Amino acid sequence: MATPIESEPMWCKEYSNTTDVLWYNRTIELEKRMTPDTRHLLETYSNVPPAEIPAHISAIRDKAWAIRSHMCTGQGIFLNPSIPRHTSYPTILSRLKNGATLIDIGTFIGQDLRQLVLDGAPSTNMYAVDIVNHWDTGFDMYRDREKFHAKYIECDILHPSLELKELDGKMDIIWVTHLLHQWTWEGQVLAAKSLAALSRVGTLVCGYQVGADVETFQKATELMKGDSLLHDPKSFERMWDHVGEEMGMKWKTAVEYRSAEQMGWEPSDLGPRRLIHFTAERVE
Repeated sequence: MATPIESEPMWCKEYSNTTDVLWYNRTIELEKRMTPDTRHLLETYSNVPPAEIPAHISAIRDKAWAIRSHMCTGQGIFLNPSIPRHTSYPTILSRLKNGATLIDIGTFIGQDLRQLVLDGAPSTNMYAVDIVNHWDTGFDMYRDREKFHAKYIECDILHPSLELKELDGKMDIIWVTHLLHQWTWEGQVLAAKSLAALSRVGTLVCGYQVGADVETFQKATELMKGDSLLHDPKSFERMWDHVGEEMGMKWKTAVEYRSAEQMGWEPSDLGPRRLIHFTAERVE
């Protein structure tokens, strides 16, 4: 019997009552994590007084950590929305302003969605999915409960709920970041099929994931307590070709590497790994 594919790494659940782990920085280094754009988001969109931002962020991080001990929470990586650094961002923003739909898979507190709204996109056509619910924490972070109208769905992307399946064939943009790399080939294909089911011809699937110089099977480590597959650009493209063949679709995939510096990260955030920047467009 095949080993079941874990939807949520157990280490995300095991350490929420402690901060004595490698991926928790007791003091978030705001001068490194807080980009000018993020500070602008909190000051102008959320109306957080500049002097209160450090304490505000610390309180939000503690709330999020108590829910799930994810490394992006512990290290403060969530403070740096990644969507505006993506080459497809102008296209995404333009489409949304003209009525397109977007779904953010692995949304966490919805930081990328707030960046879109700040830049002029309406939140009414946005959807957000995560396996663990941080949605109220997002409202606390951005102080926008009355004006932010994205629809949240708590759901396991490997086993989509009926609520998520109602969106099949209706999404124009699928944003998925720092999610697929947690699984091996089988898990990533299963997740990609769930994403593909949401698409229609013309849909863009965009995002980032951790990769490698050469496609690598990654055994479990202290930080990644589960086996995973780190793609190179060719293997990532091959995965989408495989998904397309099995689902009767055709995908045009553009994949390249991004450095930690290009993302506004510290080099230690990636170490020897690479960051893959991708866009998969459904053409048939």
